[in-house]
Amino acid sequence: MKKILLYGLSDQESDLLQDCAVELGIPVYIVGDSALDEILGRLFELNDDLDTRAEEFDEEYMIMDGMTKEDLLELLMVFDKHGFEFDGVKVMRTPSNERWTLRELLKETQSEHRLAQRAMILTQLLKSCNMLDLSTMQPDERQKFKDSLMDSFMLLQSGTYTLEEIDDCLHRVSEGLKAAHKLYN
Repeated sequence: MKKILLYGLSDQESDLLQDCAVELGIPVYIVGDSALDEILGRLFELNDDLDTRAEEFDEEYMIMDGMTKEDLLELLMVFDKHGFEFDGVKVMRTPSNERWTLRELLKETQSEHRLAQRAMILTQLLKSCNMLDLSTMQPDERQKFKDSLMDSFMLLQSGTYTLEEIDDCLHRVSEGLKAAHKLYN
């Protein structure tokens, strides 16, 4: 059965999201900090909202069960129709995470979300470097910058990286961009 749990949304956002999901026959329940030590699989047995106070985690979460990619896309289209945009973290219940506590799930997805955001920033930064003219840079600075670009590209292509590796690449590329921009200013 399809079901959605919400954590950390305002009352207004929760109401709007619930209204959108009802159009598709998907029940939505709100969980708060009092549910953080509950097992995720048990939380999906809920038929009513729990304590809605959610202060321990900063992000907003939509935790889904029994939904396919197509179901999610259909839900997002209903959101769009109502002028609602969910910018929070979307999580699917899986056989491996259904035994986790809600706290464990939110911690894990929070770090994955941060990693994905940082990787997207690095990707955009690399794209912004595509047409830079580095010919007037000092040869050693130019090579250092090119190496940082290649290392960053290869890291992203590998698909397996840590937050520290992404941050290191972001720092190196940013430093190279600063050196390159000195040439233009």
